[in-house]
Amino acid sequence: MFFVSCATNNHQFIGKWTIVSIESNSGNEFMNGSLTYVELTADNRYILVLSGDEYSGEYIIDSKNSSIDFIAAPMHIKGTYSLNDTKLHIKAKKYIAEREDEVFGTLYMQLEKYTNLK
Repeated sequence: MFFVSCATNNHQFIGKWTIVSIESNSGNEFMNGSLTYVELTADNRYILVLSGDEYSGEYIIDSKNSSIDFIAAPMHIKGTYSLNDTKLHIKAKKYIAEREDEVFGTLYMQLEKYTNLK
């Protein structure tokens, strides 16, 4: 799901992204969240809204390696991405707290840049 943009400008990530789908190899994740989104800010913070619940934390993007990390206690999500103008695909491993030797599943997320022109 991710292997583009070695020279990605990190400013392309800033803004609100509508979550088109979230899938998991463990089958217990939210699916096709129609009113869910993640907002990425210029100060490396994120706000994630899923089914009315709000979560926040920090994110780190490494455009050289096409990697992205979402950090929020107790969950840490680390993965890779591909990005074009309006679509962001993320494949990530879930970890709990400091136990990064134990993976709790793989997430596949598809997001689209939010626009009110729809």
